[in-house]
Amino acid sequence: MSDFQKRDLALRRSEPRVWIGKLALFECIDPVTPIRDPIKFHTGLNIVWGVENEANDEKFEPGHGVGKTTLCRLIRYCLGEPTYGQSHAAREIVNTFPEGHVAAEVYIDGRRWAVLRPFNKTRADRAQADAAIAQLLANPPLKGSFREYQEKLAFTCLAGLKTEGVLTGGASID
Repeated sequence: MSDFQKRDLALRRSEPRVWIGKLALFECIDPVTPIRDPIKFHTGLNIVWGVENEANDEKFEPGHGVGKTTLCRLIRYCLGEPTYGQSHAAREIVNTFPEGHVAAEVYIDGRRWAVLRPFNKTRADRAQADAAIAQLLANPPLKGSFREYQEKLAFTCLAGLKTEGVLTGGASID
């Protein structure tokens, strides 16, 4: 397929190939105990705006220390990164929420995947195609389900790209 044909297909696409529809945080999944209401996203530009507590007497600059970076790290974690923060922050999160999980609804080529990752890495990551977060929590799939999700995500994002020999020393970006 020529570059021109690829551009033409991209112009006809009704949504991005990969996007996050929802992110949810749980103190515990048995019983299901949300930390807060799910954060919903839409295709296009989503603005993350942090509002600090004005009663807080700590001397932060406005908009700093309210969780914007943590939200972005949790999204990346749901997309397969090995951790959701710097080691000191991850330890504090596990200490505060030892049974905690983050869940996301990730759309890959129009197909919704529910993803569930624990804060405590001694528990298994899970993912399920054609499911919402609530369905994944009600009927958890097998432990190896997250690998299928990762493979689909990697194929969708990297298909057609040169991955071998791109990095220094000839390493693959896979």
